[in-house]
Formats: sequence, C-alpha cells, structure tokens
Amino acid sequence: MFRRLIVVMALVLLPTALTTPPASADVQWNVNIALAQPCGPTFIGLHGLNEGPESPTIQRTWESFAKRTSAPASAIFVNHDRLTASEFVALLFRPRVAARPINAGVELLAEAVRQAGSDCYPSRIVLAGYSQGAWIVDQWLRSATQAQLDQVVGVAVLGDPQWDNGPKGQGLAQRSLVFRIRPYIPPKPVGDRFVTVCAVGDPICGEGYGPSHAESNRQHRDALALDKNIGAHGSYISGGVTDQAGAYLASLTLPSAR
Repeated sequence: MFRRLIVVMALVLLPTALTTPPASADVQWNVNIALAQPCGPTFIGLHGLNEGPESPTIQRTWESFAKRTSAPASAIFVNHDRLTASEFVALLFRPRVAARPINAGVELLAEAVRQAGSDCYPSRIVLAGYSQGAWIVDQWLRSATQAQLDQVVGVAVLGDPQWDNGPKGQGLAQRSLVFRIRPYIPPKPVGDRFVTVCAVGDPICGEGYGPSHAESNRQHRDALALDKNIGAHGSYISGGVTDQAGAYLASLTLPSAR
C-alpha cells in the first residue's frame, strides 16, 4: 500500500560531507557498487530546485539505499534543467512554457530508464525525486508504458509540487488547474510501492497551507523566498527523511519483497 507521510522537522540542514562523481552528460552519472549479479536495482535520482545532480537530498537517499540493499546496485543521477525557486513559481503562471522543463526532464528520465534496460533487461528501477525532480517522476509514471512500469521496483518522492492532502495542503502544481495530476497516487501496482513525504511548512509541496486564496498567496510568497532561505523545503536530510526513504526503497529490492 502507498504511504503518504507528513513530517514536522527542523528547518535547518545539517552539515553534510558528500563525495559525488564529477558532472558529465545528462544521464551518465553511473556509480557501480558491484557487477557480479545481473539486473541488480538501478537507482535513478532527480534533483530539486537550485541544484543539480549533486543534490544532497538525492545523494543521501542513494547512500541510504546503497548500504541497505543486498543486491548489486548502480545509480544514475539525471541532469535535468536547474531552476531557481523564483523561476519555478513564475513558470506556473505561464502555462504555455511552464511544462517545458518538466517535459524535458521526463525525456531524460525515459532515457535513463532505457539506459538501465540496455545494460540488463528486464531492469529493476528505483526512482527517487525531490522537489522539481519529484514532479518529473510523477509525470513520467503517467506516460510510461506498462512494460516500463513493470520494471519499477519502488518510488520515493520528497517535497513534491504535486503533493495532494486535500484541504490540509497541496503542492504548487497540484493547486494549479492546468498542471495538477489526479489521482496523485499512481495506480497499482506502482501505487503500492510509492512513498511520498511533505514537511509541514514546505511551500513547494504545501503541507500546512490551507485551501483559501489568502493561504495560496502565502504559499507562493514563501516559495519565492526559498532562493534566500531554503527553510522546510531543505529539511529532508536533517529530519531523517532521506535515510528512511532510502531504507524503504532498499526493502523493496530484498528477496522477501519479491
């Protein structure tokens, strides 16, 4: 069964020391743990606003996943468009162009999935998306073929603009009549392997912002301020969410989960 988690957490990121490979082509960041077992899980990570494939939130989720999965694993970190929070919010008011960076990210994610399948088929895909990257994951899940969806072992999205918790909070994209995805949780069987987390006070995913027009305006103002103060949107590491998300995804790759 899918899990929708609402978390209250510290608003300041803990210092991190991450070792990441140098940037290269859009979907060529491939870190092999082991090659002995064919078709081990392929972790595909998609970053958030104001960052690239080196995203600390995605890297921490990968590290948590990698140390817990018993299968040989590899990772691809997709280098989709880097948007600032202010650019992202502005795009939501320009429907004709707003979807372009999301659709471009969907194409890159599809390429990463094809790459995993060409390395070993049928591949076992684990998806992790944060912020802007979470929306890309959501969109790809709606456009993927059944054969592709059958290869998805698990999905974790954090700070998702498509988050939908009704009157208790909705993401910026979900509030939009143009961009909302409904139902938010994908259908089975992927929906049974899908976890989504929104920190209270995160204006991108919107948990804690009410349904009124005034609350919507406050949410947009707070989102615009993220370029200067990341606040709750950057709290998924310090709150332990990345560690839990990685552990959840790893549990789906274990023999007992098959």
